[in-house]
Amino acid sequence: MVVALGKGSADEYKDGLHKVSAQLEECVPVLLSCLCQRALHILINRWFAQYSESDFARSGNKATMAITLDAGPLSQFTHSMEPQLRKLGLPTTLKKDVNSCDCLLGVVTLLSDYDVCKEGASLTPEQARLL
Repeated sequence: MVVALGKGSADEYKDGLHKVSAQLEECVPVLLSCLCQRALHILINRWFAQYSESDFARSGNKATMAITLDAGPLSQFTHSMEPQLRKLGLPTTLKKDVNSCDCLLGVVTLLSDYDVCKEGASLTPEQARLL
């Protein structure tokens, strides 16, 4: 960016741009606009107020919505993960499924409906890991 604007008055693109390039250090954003300063300030504040970035659930965060798991098979988990799910508080067991090729290994099955979290509640480490 410094090279594009000009390092000095001799190689600057427009008069005075070398003064801007002198202010650029490491990761500094540059915003060029034809809007007046007040309108640009309002526009930027509105954008940042609406901006949000998704992140993984972490313990201590507030749950943004209630999550309930329905009783029944949890086919997304392998049989070897069942003990870990039980340690996290899920009422699970391994059941043989004669209609599946997994009949020798078993299918992770949730024994009853399970509320992982309630909206607005603080997440525990176990809840965060489940999410």
